[in-house]
Amino acid sequence: MRRAPGALRRLSGDQDGGTALEFALLFPIVALFLIGGVEFGRLFWQRSSLEHAVEETGRYAMAHTDASQTQLTSVLQAQAANALQASTITITYSTAATGGINYLTITATHTFTFVTRLVPYGPITLQSRARVPLLS
Repeated sequence: MRRAPGALRRLSGDQDGGTALEFALLFPIVALFLIGGVEFGRLFWQRSSLEHAVEETGRYAMAHTDASQTQLTSVLQAQAANALQASTITITYSTAATGGINYLTITATHTFTFVTRLVPYGPITLQSRARVPLLS
């Protein structure tokens, strides 16, 4: 077996740059996990905000049984304003009577899109629903 020339022998034992190489290999993976964590955190924050807004609107509807759908919509949009834009929320209302009690069902949907294209999932539809009795 032939021995490596002097310069090659010195390089084979050289440890300089090993840390930079490890960083270059691991950084994209760690960055992907961090960005994914932030994106899914945004998803759950917006979902939670939508649920909270629908529940608060239901409470408002129970206390103000004569409130119009326009008033209920403005309450819902105000409650969700910290996480969602009002124009991105679709709101529907339906009433039904069961056992002599009128119920109002509030349904709100929002389409969540990831900011970065690193997360390979398309838009996700978030939906929240509340059913409240309207006692007068």
